[in-house]
Amino acid sequence: MKKPEDNKQMLFEMMKKVNPSFIIKEEIQNILKENPGELLGIADLAEFLTRVDPNVNQEEMQGVMQQEYQKGGDDAVRKFFYEMTKGTDLQILGRGKYALKF
Repeated sequence: MKKPEDNKQMLFEMMKKVNPSFIIKEEIQNILKENPGELLGIADLAEFLTRVDPNVNQEEMQGVMQQEYQKGGDDAVRKFFYEMTKGTDLQILGRGKYALKF
């Protein structure tokens, strides 16, 4: 028998294969509980995405989000983040500053 933490990890890996958005939503909820109402910049959002998906490279994601910001401003970043997280919305505070919405 494996340790309980190993079983939990195995269950998450199985759920990720069956329904990837389940894991993303679960991880997002955990992060929101840790950092409620925190002011976030583009670098913070890129770091957030690496916590949600370990296959994401923080520096590359930050560069992509900077390009989105240059093309369409805060709203473009909000839309991009919403798509990447499968439904987590951002409150736009202006000039590249955001907060996570519950």
